[in-house]
Amino acid sequence: MTSLTRTRSQGYMPVKIFKTIVADRSGSMGSFSGKQYDMAEHLLQDAKNQATETQKSTVVTLVAFDNTANDIIRDRDLLTQDIPSRQEIVEGLTPRGCTRFNDTLIEEVKKLEEKKNEYLSSLAPSVRKLKPDVATVLIAITDGQDNESRSTTTIAREKMLSFRKNGGRAILMAANMDAEEIGGFYGFNPEKSITVHNSNEQAIESCYRAVSTMARNMSQGIDVPFTGLQRATSNMPTVLDDDDNDNRIQSRPMTPPTLIRHVQHQPHLPDFLNFTPTSNLANHPALFRSRN
Repeated sequence: MTSLTRTRSQGYMPVKIFKTIVADRSGSMGSFSGKQYDMAEHLLQDAKNQATETQKSTVVTLVAFDNTANDIIRDRDLLTQDIPSRQEIVEGLTPRGCTRFNDTLIEEVKKLEEKKNEYLSSLAPSVRKLKPDVATVLIAITDGQDNESRSTTTIAREKMLSFRKNGGRAILMAANMDAEEIGGFYGFNPEKSITVHNSNEQAIESCYRAVSTMARNMSQGIDVPFTGLQRATSNMPTVLDDDDNDNRIQSRPMTPPTLIRHVQHQPHLPDFLNFTPTSNLANHPALFRSRN
């Protein structure tokens, strides 16, 4: 029988972990200058390291999306199997095409839920009665608005809210937008959404390390938001060349994005979200306050 040890400071280990990384590979991801390959490799390697350290089955999927969604790996248990090669990662994430974010998000959330239910159904009734924790973690990475999906933002948002209500854990890493604000509109917890500066290598590395740490914490039931330092270093200033002053380097002030914790009124959504807020938006306190 599997036992769970819980502490407020250290969390606990679930009996099994299902983790999916949904990564944008649209043409605009070229602005990452190849750092998206380092990012994917780091997230996968850290998941494998955690599986090895804890000896917990960790089933990982990495799916890339442009006009379509394409698996780089699907349902690979990193406790016993290796991560994909660097070449496979590069081939799978080379920028091209459009941004099919909504549809891919909905599909992968559904598959995570199905995997969890299948696993629970495979357990003996006596074990199921103990209500074992099966962690489902989704990491979504994107740098622009959806321009290819059939599903609306409203549908994606409701799917994400349902996923989190039923114990799913989700992280959003986004460039070219306020991740906390957009994450809230998409049903993510803003405290688990982080903005990355997509043309600064140090900021990108800082951000994917912060996301990796967050994913570890979520897998172990540790509930902490991204820190102010993580947000600041992930959204570093742009370095500019001043041609009039012998290419002297200048930097913009480094200002971390504002965390949205409570909304007392209906928010004005960005035009590209294609979502008209209704009177029931205020009936979703989980949008801004749910833990996962």
